[in-house]
Amino acid sequence: MIHGGGGEAEKFQRVADNLADRYSVVTYDRRGHSRSILEYPDEDYSIRRHSDDAHLLISELATEPAFVFGSSSGAVIALDLCIHHPP
Repeated sequence: MIHGGGGEAEKFQRVADNLADRYSVVTYDRRGHSRSILEYPDEDYSIRRHSDDAHLLISELATEPAFVFGSSSGAVIALDLCIHHPP
């Protein structure tokens, strides 16, 4: 689950709890949001960079294709993820 621009992983907690009996649910703070600290604060973190981050996270946690949900700009990141990192 990928949150939008003003969000953080905790915004999806209730949804994640409702899905957890059927799915392995992953929420995370996108780079530069909430508990995720920017390594280089002056660097431009684009949609592509966020989708690459999501791809790396999914690759580490899953062995098969994943369902991805994104809210607001998180949906744009999810679409970019599908375009550049198809299953």
